[in-house]
This record gives sequence, C-alpha cells and structure tokens, in this order.
Amino acid sequence: MRFVSYFVPSDQYRVERAIALVHSPEQVIAEEDRNATVTIGHASRPGRMTSISQMPFSNRVFLYIDTLVSDADRERLERAADEQGIRLEIRDAQYADYVTLHEKPWAFISHDSRDKDEFVRPLADRLRPMMCPVWYDEYSLKVGDSIRGSIDKGLSDAPKCILVLSPNFLSNPGWTKGEFNAAMGKHFSTGGSVLLPIWHGVTREQVAEYSPMVADIKALRSDIDLDDLARELFVAINPT
Repeated sequence: MRFVSYFVPSDQYRVERAIALVHSPEQVIAEEDRNATVTIGHASRPGRMTSISQMPFSNRVFLYIDTLVSDADRERLERAADEQGIRLEIRDAQYADYVTLHEKPWAFISHDSRDKDEFVRPLADRLRPMMCPVWYDEYSLKVGDSIRGSIDKGLSDAPKCILVLSPNFLSNPGWTKGEFNAAMGKHFSTGGSVLLPIWHGVTREQVAEYSPMVADIKALRSDIDLDDLARELFVAINPT
C-alpha cells in the first residue's frame, strides 16, 4: 500500500494550497518515479519486486505543516479530505511540540548557554518540525524540575548526544564538562555510537587539545546551511 506525505514550510503555508495538495495526492509521485521498484517481503518468505505504480493507494495522506494550523483551517482541510475519501492526518507545530515534550528523545543537545541564541536554539527549532524529539533545556525543563536530575535522565534516555563544540564549550569547566564526561562514558560503553559532534567556530587542533578521541570522530560544521545541517543530523539520529 502507498501513502502520501507532504511537508509545507511555514513561509509557504496557505490553506488553499494545502487543500489543493489534499485534492491531488497521486500527483506527488513524479512521472520518473512511477516505475521505480521496491522490494516487498516478509521475515518468513523472500521479497518480491514491484513498481510503485502497481501498489494500491491507501487513501492516507500525512500533512506536515511547519506552523500552527487554526481550528478553522483544520476544519476546511478535513472537509476537503472527506470529499475525496482521503484519511488525513495533520501534523502541525502543535503536534511537533507534543512529540518533543512527550516522546523519548532521540538525541541530547549538549551546549554552552552562550551559544544558545546564535546557533543552538535555531538548530533545535529546525529539528522540531522534522518530528525529531531532542532533549534541549528550553523544551525539556519545566518550572520546578531538578536541573541535574533532568539532564541525567536526558543523557540516559537519548541514544545520541549532539555536542556543540565551540570556544565557549571548550572553556567551560562546569555543566558542559559534566555532560561531556557522561556522554563520552556512554559513547565508549556502547561501542562508539553516541556522539555527534558539531564544530562551531573551532579548529581540529582546539578540539584535539580538549579531547583527542573526539577530534577523531567525524563531525559536522556549523558554517554550512542550517537546514542542511539539520537534515544531516536527522539522518544520523533517526532510529528507523
């Protein structure tokens, strides 16, 4: 069975445009992709090849919208879907917030607070609409929470740790050093699959001076396009 997913960035969202997408879900498949083949199989029997065009459409459409959909727009979209016999699921900014707050985090973002405004918050805000739950203090800490306890739980629960290595991070002997040591311990105890370093205004020599082992781990750089960086992180973090 096939289903269709759309992603609509906030700067391109118009309810009329979203309704048009719901009205023509089959057009999302480019002509050159209709004959693309996929393998359909089962654990108990060998897979078989089939083309996408031969797979029946499930009438399910997922609409990911990177903004908050109003009640009035939601009603119009659902009515448009019903008219076409489409089973529509709207996943907007409210849904992304719910995923971030209630699902087990896929990654913990370790950073120095002085890098928050310039880089870390924009990065976390890019990951959130991608339905990529991360432990990030501004999302994950609530009034009355134990900061140390919440950080420990976040580091323990998240299978990955995004390390934003900046001059501020490397010179911080406090919270970030503790997070770094905990993440390093988990990284090596699990076979070296935890750390996802981002070099933010630092050189290999500076990272190597802080930790030769981390300098040897493939890292991303913060000076690439932020959307591209978020996509690369999503691929590395996504457990599926």
